[in-house]
Amino acid sequence: MEPTVDFNIETVSYRNFNFTMWDIGGQTATPELYKYHVHEIAAIIYVVDSKACDRLEEARRQLDMVLSNDEISGIPLLVLANKHDLPGATSADLICEALTLRHQNRPWHIQPTSAVTSQGIDEGMDWLLIELTRKPSI
Repeated sequence: MEPTVDFNIETVSYRNFNFTMWDIGGQTATPELYKYHVHEIAAIIYVVDSKACDRLEEARRQLDMVLSNDEISGIPLLVLANKHDLPGATSADLICEALTLRHQNRPWHIQPTSAVTSQGIDEGMDWLLIELTRKPSI
């Protein structure tokens, strides 16, 4: 799988819920596009490459930029630690530290995953659905 270069928008169904997903590539200036749709955001799913520990600082900066918007304070954050099935993958605890997740003032969860095998995806999405159904807007 190649990283998203620009952005993609698609609707995903999961357990009778429909999500409009904005797949915003972190390697371009497009993460700032979310600013124009921030009022529509119910949750953030942030995908981190568990094999790219050398890019965790950049991943933290990008996440901090997104989360700095007051309009989305308190919304749930699901971090998917992708490629966790590969040898030498960074542990979820180390990724949690690098992203300073324990300092978040919002519900958050980090889930080790594999996009290739789908390992961990259901567990992460189930956590997110529980958080979203706690809110009166869903």
